[in-house]
Amino acid sequence: MIEPQRPSVIEAHAEAHPPCPRHADRAARFECPRCGDYRCDQCVVDAPWGESACVACDAAGRLRYPLAWEHGLDVVSTVRAALLDSNAVFGAMPERASIARALVFAVAVPWLAWVAPMVIVWAGATDPARDPEATVDAAVIALGWVPTASLASVALGAGALMFGTRAWGDGCSARLALRASGYAQAMWVLPMFVLPLVCCHSFAALAGVVVVLAAFVVIRGQAIATFARRHGGVRASRTRLVAALELLASSAPWGSFLLPLLW
Repeated sequence: MIEPQRPSVIEAHAEAHPPCPRHADRAARFECPRCGDYRCDQCVVDAPWGESACVACDAAGRLRYPLAWEHGLDVVSTVRAALLDSNAVFGAMPERASIARALVFAVAVPWLAWVAPMVIVWAGATDPARDPEATVDAAVIALGWVPTASLASVALGAGALMFGTRAWGDGCSARLALRASGYAQAMWVLPMFVLPLVCCHSFAALAGVVVVLAAFVVIRGQAIATFARRHGGVRASRTRLVAALELLASSAPWGSFLLPLLW
């Protein structure tokens, strides 16, 4: 009695996957998360920020950079991505993209993050005896100076990035530096929670200020260090120097603007 020939392991594995539509001799093992089609390994495009898609979806523009602001006006999702996924956002930042969008974002986020707490504080929430005319003047100054301070912060931060990456690495372009510094303004959402606590005089308020400012420094430093290493060719041991330089430069306009008003 002749036993039926059993398929080999390789043949059985190949039969478990359909053939690739573009390469009939290859098994389509990859399921595209964008369209659901199955493709072979040669038809897969791996994006620098960790996502993958088939070549058809990549050609159709479905494999997008993970910043919603680049494709629309979703501020919340963009801030969340910049804070929680800095490796993807700042480590794989495309150079051929709009600088204008990054600058508008840089103005919009501090505007939303700073103006509301300032108005609450200056409106007399913590000081009912405050002069109403002084409150109005302070609010007008804030509304006028927030965009100015934000753009100055972006310009100084970009300059620090270009200087730091050229001093300790291969350097980066002005376009990339402006985009990175612009989207790094998302980190100012964290100090937003500190501003109302400045007028409080308690240990809990002081502890909250310290914790939030420490988180701000760590998250922004990690983002800039990732950018310097990936796009500026800076060694890992020197990325902290670039991050510190950028933080000092970009914070100068905000410090000169906020401290006199809060004082």
